[in-house]
Amino acid sequence: MSTYLPGDVLLVDDYGGPTDWLGGLIRAGERARGDGGNVWTHSALIVSADGDIVEALQQGVVRSPISKYDGVRTKVLSLGVPADDPRRAYAARYALARLNEGYGVLDFISLAFSLLFRTRLSTHVDGMPICSELVARAVEAVTDHGFLYAPERVMPGDLDATLSGVPPLPPLGFLARLRILLSTTIKAVLGRL
Repeated sequence: MSTYLPGDVLLVDDYGGPTDWLGGLIRAGERARGDGGNVWTHSALIVSADGDIVEALQQGVVRSPISKYDGVRTKVLSLGVPADDPRRAYAARYALARLNEGYGVLDFISLAFSLLFRTRLSTHVDGMPICSELVARAVEAVTDHGFLYAPERVMPGDLDATLSGVPPLPPLGFLARLRILLSTTIKAVLGRL
């Protein structure tokens, strides 16, 4: 059995193909922002040595075993601080305190709009995080300079870039972002038919 460090971040690529419209939109957003090869569709915070995670899903913020992602590509990002650093405990406590909150549908739509039109305008509803927002708020105190974006605009690829030091690719232009959004939406609609 693996031992995990509470406070570390789990990145997941659980894209389920053309019928996975939410995963498709997240992948499109990651590519539009310029995160390139580091496309992740989900993130969670590890809160126990046994691998319990706290994650924001469509049904809200829940606690789950990390083993639920055994069949998909994942990456664990270390916070880069010792196991006994109090910021790790804070991150885990923060995430656990968010259990049973709702999912940030409005934050998700606002993020999609800001990616498409490359604006810094965003909306946020307290107590309704998206997955990467939950993680960014929990671990922000551990980063050297915070994130490039407000927590409600952070995506899983941004967590990867900030915490592992892998620089993102340059962002795409408007027409490329629009093409990705339209093709992803069309594939999602056709996949449901």
